[in-house]
Parts: sequence; C-alpha cells; structure tokens
Amino acid sequence: ILSLNKGINLRGYNDCSILNIVFICKNKVFFYTFASLNLKTKDMSRLFKTISFFAVLLMVFVFTSNVNAQVDKSDKDSEKVYTVVDKEAEYPGGIEAMNRFLAQNIIYPTLAKQKNIQGKVLISFIIEKNGSISNIKVIKDIGEGCGEEGMRIVKLMPKWKPAQQKSEPVRQQFVLPISFQLTNK
Repeated sequence: ILSLNKGINLRGYNDCSILNIVFICKNKVFFYTFASLNLKTKDMSRLFKTISFFAVLLMVFVFTSNVNAQVDKSDKDSEKVYTVVDKEAEYPGGIEAMNRFLAQNIIYPTLAKQKNIQGKVLISFIIEKNGSISNIKVIKDIGEGCGEEGMRIVKLMPKWKPAQQKSEPVRQQFVLPISFQLTNK
C-alpha cells in the first residue's frame, strides 16, 4: 500500500510531503514513512517512483527467498509428516485385506457389550518411511475400552507400503475409523 500526501503542515513547516509504504509479508506488517520538508511536488513524485520501485524489489526478494527455503532439503524434511501425498500409504493387500484383518482380530470389549455401546472409534497413527507404525493415538473414543481396543489392533498390523512424495518414501499421518457394531444372535 503506497500513499503520497502533499501540502501537509508538519511541525510548523508548510507544504510538506509524506510518503507512506505499508506491506504485509508472512503475517508481519512493515510500515515506512518518508517526510520531505520543502521538496517540490516534482521532486517528491520522483522520490515516490524510486521508493515504489524499491518496495516492489524488496517484496519480490522476500517472496523469492521464501520459495527457495521451501525447496531446500534439510534434516527437518526427513522428519516431516505429510497428510497429503502423491501416493498414499497402503496396507499390504489393500483395503479388503485390512478389513479382513480388523474383522478377524478385533475383540469387542466386554463392558462395551454389556452397556450396548456402539459407534466409531478414530485412531490416528503415522506410517513411517519403512512402513512401520508409530505415534498411535485415539482421536475419538466411544468409551468402555473401545479406544484401547482400536489402539491394540493398530499395533498388531503388519508393515504398510509407505507413502511417496516425488517418488521418495515419506512419513504419512493416517486416521483409521473402526466401527464397533453389536449383532443380534
């Protein structure tokens, strides 16, 4: 944002010019004020053009350095956990195999059965670059041991095929919904 104010009375000086430059970058506000005492309008306009050009160059530099910072690889990139990737992590054998694994291995908690508790539990975990599972957490629990059972079953899972970003294996955050439904027998 650039503004040029002419003909202002500034601390007893008449016909002063003030140039304000404001720009926002990375949620920070930069504010610059240039005041001219007794500069002719023509000279102030020339100064305004020069400073405008300088401000544009500064903004281009700031944004370009930000882009380059994102491209550089560092140790932090190897620890980064992705939620969106080029190729998703995959359970060995696909979704059908995972559903069979869950159905064969889930043990409905006794207290949840007695209290007729049903619903979905959400389990969050990270699939590492080597396919192993880490950071297992319950995001949504329906109670009476269902969340703990969901964590137990995820810990039993075999290694997954890891996610890929730009054809490289990466860590991926995964959220698995597990349904607890009672059947009438």
